[in-house]
Amino acid sequence: MGKNTEKFCDTASPKKPVINALISIDGKIPLFLRSNNGESWYDLPGGKPEPEDKNHNDTILREITEELGIRARVLKNAPVYVMQHPHLPDTSKVFITCAYVSGTPVNSLPHEHNALVLVDPPEAISLLSDRISDDVRDALRKINDLPAARAAAPRRQQISTLSN
Repeated sequence: MGKNTEKFCDTASPKKPVINALISIDGKIPLFLRSNNGESWYDLPGGKPEPEDKNHNDTILREITEELGIRARVLKNAPVYVMQHPHLPDTSKVFITCAYVSGTPVNSLPHEHNALVLVDPPEAISLLSDRISDDVRDALRKINDLPAARAAAPRRQQISTLSN
């Protein structure tokens, strides 16, 4: 486990990374149902770095916008979790904790994801099963206790109330 800093993001790794978001939207964790070759599984939002991404933070923010259609920010002092991808030997999974900023989550890439579900952290942990490490399970259990998660909810409710 390391700190989410620019130095970490610029560190070269011999494995190809897949960057995933640990994010809570109104207390719920967004998961995508994916399938390939007759197999289905749930996964967190995220993806691989693109040439225009300067670092892993750029990657995850781009992926959140592309996949969920929302705005988020990276929590700079939150830990970053790295694990071996459970199904791809030459790939690592990097988990970056983010805070929801604005927007309504949707499945923006239906050709890549069968469905988007928003679930409580315990259900997310269960659905992700072997796709996450113990550190990531612990982070998901505690995600709604982060100050950014608590502070964002009342602001969104207030904006919603004003628009009615």
